[in-house]
Amino acid sequence: MELQCPRCSARVSADTNQWRCSCGGPFVLSFSYEFPDRQELQKRPSTIWRYREALPIESDRHIVSFQEGYSPLVLDRVDGLDLWWKLEYVAPTGSVKDRGTSVLISRIKEMGIERIVEDSSGNAGASVAAYCARARVSARIFVPQRASPNKKQQIKIYGAELVEVSGDREETAKAAQRAAKNAYYANQIWNPYFIEGTKTCSFEIVEQLGWEAPDYVMAPMGVGTIILSLGVGFRELRDQGIISHLPHIVGVQAQNCCPFYDAWKSGHKRKTYGSTIAEGIAHTDSPRFEEILAVIRESQGCVIIVSEEEIHKGITALSHRGFFVEPTSAVVLPGLSRLCRHADLAERKVVILLTGSGLKYTPPS
Repeated sequence: MELQCPRCSARVSADTNQWRCSCGGPFVLSFSYEFPDRQELQKRPSTIWRYREALPIESDRHIVSFQEGYSPLVLDRVDGLDLWWKLEYVAPTGSVKDRGTSVLISRIKEMGIERIVEDSSGNAGASVAAYCARARVSARIFVPQRASPNKKQQIKIYGAELVEVSGDREETAKAAQRAAKNAYYANQIWNPYFIEGTKTCSFEIVEQLGWEAPDYVMAPMGVGTIILSLGVGFRELRDQGIISHLPHIVGVQAQNCCPFYDAWKSGHKRKTYGSTIAEGIAHTDSPRFEEILAVIRESQGCVIIVSEEEIHKGITALSHRGFFVEPTSAVVLPGLSRLCRHADLAERKVVILLTGSGLKYTPPS
């Protein structure tokens, strides 16, 4: 295993404490594996660790897990369209982040690291706080001051140090990076081990669909971790001959904060963006921006935007179908409606990720 920088081609040891290349680029993890045999998989527990060969932890004794993964894939019919909801919000800490966190904190434990810092809009911070508690690793979590009180309380209750930052999501990241001079930076988008864990969502979708790739996969899109991880997972399955094609990967952003949509549509981002109720995707930039856009293009997918009014309606509509999700997750339902205007989804396999629990959301008073 080694870390590589796609910008300058530098290579460093996988045991490094560097959170980015000396050129400023994000690392990707390079390692090879053979996907487990399908018959062997039937004997394994229904967690992300059933795909043990695909996860870059050297020794099982370092695995930090709450039995996360293998979330339900629920068939539904929406406006005459058959589709599957992937219920990621039933994860141990209430969000899809637990997949990546399990692998990331396992690797941190394996490296003998005792203190970490992390920045988050809430869900990743809560996840990291919980897994650090289990691993007996000291965690300092930076969040925007305006983050949901429920998410901040969840971080604190696990015993992590909560640091509230005045300013937007990017200012929060800068504050955490300054603190990372004295501790390991366990960030969800910079750290490749987080991406390696989250890619298991792709594996599960294909396995749950009888080892067939869906035609479309849709997910909320902020800093882009989920979209990138889906792309990595599906690409690995294709390259090993397990699926024949990549699904079209569709990211949904809030209209008030949509840098990926702007770049995908017109080739450039705006200088400023507004606020959105979907706080988990309120990012104006990403260190892996081009890497994530490449995933969308390679899959012949797209980026869709939805308004604040549509997000509110999405929360209600999903709740009335029995799915209690936070606003960040609710963007996908109006996103589906918009996608249907441009693509014929009839007779297509469509999977939509519901990424965060509604229990994390505090409605404005």
